[in-house]
Amino acid sequence: MLRVVFIHDGRANYPSIGAFRELWRARLAIEEMTLEAAGKADLSDAICWYMMGFYPRKLPAALTVHDYKSLSLGRFSAFKDFLKFRFNAKPDLRILKQEIKATHSFRDDVPEVIQDIGVPDSILSYRQAVASAAEYDFCYIGAISRERRIHLMIDSFLSRFAQSKTLLMMGEVEPIVRERYRANTNIIFTGRLTQPALFENMNKCAAVACYFPNHFPHIVQTPTKLLEAAAIGSRILANEQPMNRVKASEFGMQVRWGEAADMFRDCPDQLDWADNRQFDPAPMLTSVMSSRSGLTGYIENVLATGALTSR
Repeated sequence: MLRVVFIHDGRANYPSIGAFRELWRARLAIEEMTLEAAGKADLSDAICWYMMGFYPRKLPAALTVHDYKSLSLGRFSAFKDFLKFRFNAKPDLRILKQEIKATHSFRDDVPEVIQDIGVPDSILSYRQAVASAAEYDFCYIGAISRERRIHLMIDSFLSRFAQSKTLLMMGEVEPIVRERYRANTNIIFTGRLTQPALFENMNKCAAVACYFPNHFPHIVQTPTKLLEAAAIGSRILANEQPMNRVKASEFGMQVRWGEAADMFRDCPDQLDWADNRQFDPAPMLTSVMSSRSGLTGYIENVLATGALTSR
């Protein structure tokens, strides 16, 4: 069976890897490695698929794919992106989001696939025809960090609702954030959860709070949790943010909008605005996106012809 080895730094979550694994598990042997581990492994018979960081040396793999679906975060992010786009080794295929291609063009002959992040096909099994009784009022899914200025969302929630409603926070929590809200018992931190557990908990909430930072690089990133909330059929409260607006309009989601930095300010007490139970998530599925972008055809061709010839 053909091997695909995803290489990344081991720190971030990559939901697209899980979606890819789900889509191809019957036909590809899929692994994940850090760059250090990959440097010691025999990759001569594998597709080496980098979730893009700084990789100036090309490992001796049968085929190399560079996946640019996100930009760098934190201090010196622009400089880190300059290094990635200017000095990374030349792959055999690049995968790019349209927003990234628009700002970071490559001047070589490497084939490109333009594809955004989607949602796994398995998310359809979590859709409910009728919302079950809510155990929590709101939930948030994602990194709970100072870089995301997550305190803006939590402070907005507490300013509007104080202790009268609950907010379930699902994701890895920076200790300083947890400590800041230690006395607020209606702010519940779960820590990092598996994707199925995330989806199950989303269905236990009256509404999903899709807060996406309103600063670079998030203003050109894809708000994956907004996509997941709509795909499950959730009721959504989202902050005014360029990519939140773009994706909600592109796919036709039902969303209640709040201010960029004070999203709960005008939220009503009754959490009864339109949800997304009638929303069609098909265009956001990874299988559909991969077929339309040409990525499925590329992999099918490799499988059919055994075309594992690296440049």
